[in-house]
Amino acid sequence: TSFISMISLNAEPEESILFKAKRDQFASEIRKKKNDDILNSKRIKFSLKEKNDLQLKLAESKWVSLLLTNATIDEQTTIEAEHFLKLANDFEIAIFESNVDKLEKALKEIRLAVSCTDSPRIDLLCQTNILPKIAQFLKKEHFNYTNVQNEATWIIANVVSSDAKFTKYVVEELDGINCMLTLLDSPSSNVKATDIYLGKDIDINEYDFTHIAVWAIGNITGEHSAPYSEKFLRNGLLSKLIDIVEDESLDFSIVKTTVWVFSNLAKAATEFELVLFHTPSPQHLSSMIFLIAPVIPVLENLIASNDEDLLSDILWTLEELSSHGEGPIFLIMKMDCLKTFVNLAKCKGEGCQRLRTPALRLLGNCIASNKDAHSLVCILPI
Repeated sequence: TSFISMISLNAEPEESILFKAKRDQFASEIRKKKNDDILNSKRIKFSLKEKNDLQLKLAESKWVSLLLTNATIDEQTTIEAEHFLKLANDFEIAIFESNVDKLEKALKEIRLAVSCTDSPRIDLLCQTNILPKIAQFLKKEHFNYTNVQNEATWIIANVVSSDAKFTKYVVEELDGINCMLTLLDSPSSNVKATDIYLGKDIDINEYDFTHIAVWAIGNITGEHSAPYSEKFLRNGLLSKLIDIVEDESLDFSIVKTTVWVFSNLAKAATEFELVLFHTPSPQHLSSMIFLIAPVIPVLENLIASNDEDLLSDILWTLEELSSHGEGPIFLIMKMDCLKTFVNLAKCKGEGCQRLRTPALRLLGNCIASNKDAHSLVCILPI
C-alpha cells in the first residue's frame, strides 16, 4: 500500500482526535522545556573576539557603564533606547549616502546590540522603525552584497528568536517567510566549516547567510507556530532543507540546525490537531503530514550518528510523525531502524534521558499501529 493511499484512509472520528489531543497535551509538557532551552540557545551570539572589541570600545560610554552597575530598570531602558536610536540614525545615514561600507558597519552594530545579552531589547529596536528597511536587504537583488545580507539576516534571525509578537511582526508585516525561502536559493550556499554554537568563536565572514536563514526558519517554526510551518511547507521549504542535509560538502553544524527545523515542522502537525480537534478536518491534517513525510527516509542516513543533539531531534521528529497513524509509520518501518530505536530507549548515562523519552514514545506508537513492529519489538530485549 502506498503512503498516499494510506494517508487517504487516515480520516479519524472526532473521538479519536479528541483522545490524541489530550495525549499530546501531556506529551507537549515533556517537550516544552526542551523547546524553551533550544529556542533560547538559537539566538545567535557574536564571537568572543567581537565581545572583547565591543567591551573595549564602549567601556567608557554611559550605555555600558550604567548597564554594568546598579542602574534602575528605567535608567537602563532610557540608555538602551538612546543607543538604539543612534544606531538607527547611523543606518539611515548610510542608506541615504548609498555607502556600502557604512551600511555594513551600521548593520553590524545593530546586530551586536541584539546579540549581546540573553534578553536583548528587541522592542526598542522595533520602536526605531528600521526593521522594514533591514528586511529589504534579505531580497534577491542584494545577493551581491554578501556581508550586508549576512548582517541583516542575522538581525532578523535574532528578532524572531525572542517574543512571539516579534516573530508575528516579521512574518506578517515583513514577509519573513518568503525572505527566508529566497535566502535558501542564494548562490552563496557553501557553508564553511566553523563551530557556530554558543561559547565558540564565530567569524561572520565564515558564517554563510544560508545557514543563518535556516536558523531563523527554526525560530519561526518553533513553539505555537503551526500556521507559519504550514506556509513554509506549502511554499517548498522541505525540498530545500532536504537538499541541504544531503549535500555532503556542507558543514555538519548546518545539518544539525536543519534537523532541528524538521522537528519543529513535525511538531506543527500535532499543534494543528490540538487547535482543530473540536472541528476535525482529517483531510487538512493528512495533507500537512503528507508535506512533512518525505523527510523520514532522509533521517535514516543520520540515525547512526553519535551526536546527542542530532539524535534527539531525529527521534522527536519521528515520534511526532508516528503519532499520526499508519501512513508515517509505514515509512518509519521502511527505515529498518527498530533495533536502533530500542538501543536508544535503553541507553544509560548522562544526557540519555533526552533520547530515551522520544525513543520509547516512538516505539509505543509503532507497536500500537503496526503488527510487524509489534512482532519485531517483542523479540528485542528492552
